[in-house]
Parts: sequence; structure tokens; C-alpha cells
Amino acid sequence: MNCMEGSVAPFLTDLRKRKEWIIIGMIVFISAVAYLPFIHHFGYYLDDWNLIWAGVTNGPQKLIQLYSIDRPFIGYVFAGMYSLLGEAAFGWNIAAFIFRLAGVFSFWWLVRMLWPKQKHHTMVMALLFAAYPGFLRQPNAIQYLMHIINFTFGVFSLAASVAVFQCSKRWTKIVLSAVAILCGLSSFLMMEYMVGLEGIRLAIFWILANRGNAIVWWKNWKQPLIHYIPYGLMTFVFLFWRLFIFKSTRFATDVGMLMGQYVSDPIYKLLSIASNLFKDFFEVIVGGWTVVPYQYISAMRLKDFLTTILLVFFVGIGILFVFLTTHESPLQTEPKKENWSLEAIWLGVIAVLITMLPVILSNRSVAFYNTFDRYSLPGTIGMAIFIVGVLVRWAKPALHLWMPLIMLCTAVFTHIANGYVYQNNWEAQRDFWWQTYWRIPGLQDDTVLMASIGSTGASMEEDYEIWGPANLIYHPDEKEIRILAEVLNVNTLQNMQMGRGDERFMRTITFDRDYEKSLVLSIPSTSSCMHVMDNRISPVSTSENPLVAIAGDYSKSELIDLNPVKTAGMTASIFGEEPWKSWCYYYQKASLAEQTEDWEIVVNLGDEAQALGERADDWSEWLPFLHGYLFTENFDQANGLIPIIKSDVYLTSQVCNLTEDALANAQDDVKIAGYEYLLTNLCGYTAE
Repeated sequence: MNCMEGSVAPFLTDLRKRKEWIIIGMIVFISAVAYLPFIHHFGYYLDDWNLIWAGVTNGPQKLIQLYSIDRPFIGYVFAGMYSLLGEAAFGWNIAAFIFRLAGVFSFWWLVRMLWPKQKHHTMVMALLFAAYPGFLRQPNAIQYLMHIINFTFGVFSLAASVAVFQCSKRWTKIVLSAVAILCGLSSFLMMEYMVGLEGIRLAIFWILANRGNAIVWWKNWKQPLIHYIPYGLMTFVFLFWRLFIFKSTRFATDVGMLMGQYVSDPIYKLLSIASNLFKDFFEVIVGGWTVVPYQYISAMRLKDFLTTILLVFFVGIGILFVFLTTHESPLQTEPKKENWSLEAIWLGVIAVLITMLPVILSNRSVAFYNTFDRYSLPGTIGMAIFIVGVLVRWAKPALHLWMPLIMLCTAVFTHIANGYVYQNNWEAQRDFWWQTYWRIPGLQDDTVLMASIGSTGASMEEDYEIWGPANLIYHPDEKEIRILAEVLNVNTLQNMQMGRGDERFMRTITFDRDYEKSLVLSIPSTSSCMHVMDNRISPVSTSENPLVAIAGDYSKSELIDLNPVKTAGMTASIFGEEPWKSWCYYYQKASLAEQTEDWEIVVNLGDEAQALGERADDWSEWLPFLHGYLFTENFDQANGLIPIIKSDVYLTSQVCNLTEDALANAQDDVKIAGYEYLLTNLCGYTAE
């Protein structure tokens, strides 16, 4: 069979038809509605920060160095993309969308070549593949663009190899084979667990070779193996290099370490593999469509929920129109004995299991509550094929129309809800770092910065989410990390209490931390500003997390450099333009002026804020202004704030205790008078 007769020409000819352009438009539309509504509002998350820090401070070469320890090829791709896209998140998100869409069209081409007569059903497969709600990391574009690129390469490689299988024209076969091999090898080199796609390739060849034999696998076993030889050699070369030549120095990708675990307890590990394969199969097929949407539905704000439901309603009408337009009889089931649906079911099962196997062998598995949802991505090939195959084979005729419609609406809802989450997460991070910039002129070298902003919905999981932006603000021209960081948890709190240190190794970045040089920054609640924790001199907000409150005993505000040699700066392409100067701006500047004991500035800031109608919702944030009025002998203005502080019993108790301690050490007459006034009018007793 000629290539142009077997796979390419019919596909290109179909594109001239109106219905084909409707399908293309539907694929683009669903992808756009799912991934683009919030694209202008996405920023930096998780691993994005260490990559952006590396690119900004050291250039693209640093990205190559970072990945040299485990995935050297991906470092070069990262460096190239950084040179092209720069540090602004928007470009990375646009690139992620383009590559994701390219992957969807590659998949559509693949299934159309497998089942050319099933135009409606292959369209449904492509739409389910495009909108799968189990993979939610696309807004985390800087880090996950590589995952999307390598997956797209892998899918395109599969499609190109099927085109080769279905044609006999020599030079076309050579060119397409070369493209398929290069794309497949690139996919493995970027992410080694994508090697599972080779199982899909072999299964597809087997199906194509045995059509007409009721898919009895032993009838024709030579032809698929012969066709697979070049791809098998490619896979062998990669695995030989990865297992026996390249030595990963990263624990999670160290093959020797993994092999040692299997050798030490083979029976347990084999049982574990079987169990995890079974669980991950249902995670990909069922969990992605049920667990994830439920999590978002239960957590969404009412306003966002209603807005999303309205949008999804109109999307559903569009999908229904296209379904009715592209399939003459969508409610008419096909004959039960049609082989194509059985092919789809078996190929779907094999595709999910074989792509999950490398993930499970590396001690990972699909999890929808963290970044491990990325491991569901290669399984979406089998997911889409399997679900449509099952619907056609066994579902009632009406479900052929309504089940995909419901699933696609659910997926679009989930992605829009996910967009809200990422938008709000970035807004919380931006707000935190702008407040940090307003409050802190500089930081001493080797300060171990800890940040708690979980109350805003933007909790931090890794230390580079703190030291990345901190060093970009305070040391953007330094190639080495000057400000250190750690995530605040029980273990790090214990290290602070013991005054211990540790060594941090993150790819090629290393530094030693001394927890006696810790500074804790916190946003206690959604109604609070950022607070510099130092319980020796400042009260703790009533809304503060107990763990953070305890850590405040060991947080040292003197690590703030009040007169830095270099001026801090906020790069607009990263942190955006400066926000509107609302209450938190005045609070941060007043808190800084309180630390330098410039009370006139505190009073001026307080007067200006109140004149503009700005006010604190967290009563502890009135303290700098109260001190400012007391220490400038503006007792009438202080009297206006004392009842506010007094309304919070816990805050009042702290302020009274801190005031007594401060009075005992005070030598300035104005301060002494202010402290005595506060003890009398707030605490209800006169100091001795």
C-alpha cells in the first residue's frame, strides 16, 4: 500500500470537508476553554522558582548544569526554551498550550489512522484526551512544559510509526521512520518513564498486522516484530545508556538504588508492582474523572462555582451541536460484533498498564492530591481509547452521546476551577513578596528565611519557593544563593529549637543552613498582612498558626539589614507591577519605621492611611501605630486605638507582658511615659 493511499492522503483529503473543520474547531475550542481563560493571571509555582532563579542569575547554561545529574538532555531543551521565552510566565504558558494542542492533534491523527471509518468516535477520543481532568499541572508551565513537550513528541512518534506501517513508498517510509525514531528517543531522553509508550507502539503494530484474524495474536507475529525492529533498537540503545553508562546522582532517578530494592525483597516488590498497576489503572480511567472534579466542586467559592457552571452550560451546548453535526446517527449503536471497539478496549487496557509500569518500577504512582498527577499523562492515550471502546461495545445507544458530553463538561469545569486556584495562588504569592519588599530593605547573608502563607491557599512545599524569589529580589546579580530558606514544619521547628544546622543539596545547588539565623515571615489569615515574626518584641496575631507562633520565639528580626549596600528591586516581568497601596503597604512601612524607631514616619503613615479610609482587619497590625502615637506623645490618637486592642483578650495579654518587659529596660523618658500610659489605659494597672 502506498503511503498516500493508506494513511496520509485520506487524512489530508478529509481536512477539506466541512465536518473535518468542525472537528478541528471543536478540539481547539475545548482546549482553549479548558486552558486559556486565566493564562494572563498565571505566575510561578513550585519548581518554577529554582529554574527562573537559575536562568536570571546565571543564564541558560545553569539550566543545563542543573539537569546534568539525572536528565542531561532536558537541560539543553530548558536552556533553549529559556533563551526563547525568557523569565515571563506568560510566554511559557502560551508554549505549554501550543505543545499540548499539538499533542492532541497528533493523537487524533493516530486514532484516525487506526480506525479511519470511525470519524465521530475518534473525535470523541481526541476530545477526552485533550480535556482529561486528571492532569492539572499545565498552569505550572515553566516546570511542566518539558513534560508536555516530551509527551507530545512521544505521541507524534507513535502516529508517525503507524503511518510508516500503513505505507510502502520507500523514501516516505525512511523519512517518517527517522522522524518517529528521533521524536521517540527525544521523549525518552527528556523523561525516562515515557519509555512505556513503546509498549503501545508494539501493541498497535500487532493489531494492524492481525486484522482479519479476529485479533488472534499467534496468527501473525512476525510482521509486527519486523516493523518494530528500528524502534526496538532505539529503545535498546536508550535503555543500555540509561542503565549501564549514565550514572544518575539524584536519589529519585538512581537506577542502581532502585535495583537494590528489588533484589533485596523480590516477592514483595512484585506483589507491590501488581497492586499498584491495578490501582493506577483505575486512577487514570476513573479517578481522574471523579475524584479530581469532586475535590474542586467541594472547595470552590459560590461566585466562582456559579460563573463556571454558566460557562460550562454554553460549552455543553456547543459540544452537543458538534456531536449531532459530525455523526449522522449518534443514538444508533454499532453492531456488537464490530472488531474495532474490541480493538480499542484491548489497546486501551494495554496502553494504560504499560505506560504506568515504568512509573511504578521507579517507586512512583499516580496521585491526584499532589504533583504526582503528572504520571497520569502518558496513560491518557489508553484512557481515551478504552472509554470510547467500552461505550461503543457495551453501553446503551443514548450513552454514546450523553456520557462523553457529561465527561467533557466535567473536565472543562475542573480545568476552569483549577485556573481559579492557580490564579489565586499566584496573587497570594505576589502579594506576599511585594509586602516583603516593602517591609524588608535587605537581609543578612545566610539568613534562613521561612515563610508561612498557607492561610492564603498558597502553601509552600520546597525551600526554593522561598529562596528563589528572595534572592531575585535582594540579590538578582549574584550567581550564588545569598539568602537561604527552609519550609517551616515540625522538623525545622525542632532544628530551630536546638540551634542545629544541615546541608541542602538540590541538583547542583548546595548550601549549609544554620537555624540559629532563622527569620520567619507569616500571613496569619486572609484578613492579615505579612508579619515579621519575633515574639521577643512583637505580639502574635490571634489568627496565627500555632506552629508559626512557636517558631516566632526563635525568629530573629535583627537579621533584617536596615541599611543594605544594594537596593532591593522587584522585576516587573516576574512579580508584576506594584500593587495598589492599600492597608498592608502602610502597615509594612510603619512596621519598618518602628524597627528603626522613626516614630514621626509611623505617625505620618498612620494619619495618611486613616485619611484614605484604610484600616486593619487583624488588630495586631495597629500596634506600630499605637507605639508611634505614644512615643510622639499623641495620646488622644492613641486612645482611639487602645479600645481596638483591648477587644482582643489574647492580644491584650501579650501586649501587656511585652510592655512590662520593655518598660523594665527603657531609659528614654518619652518611651517610659508611653509604656506607663499603655499599662494604665490598656492593662488597667500602674507600673511600679
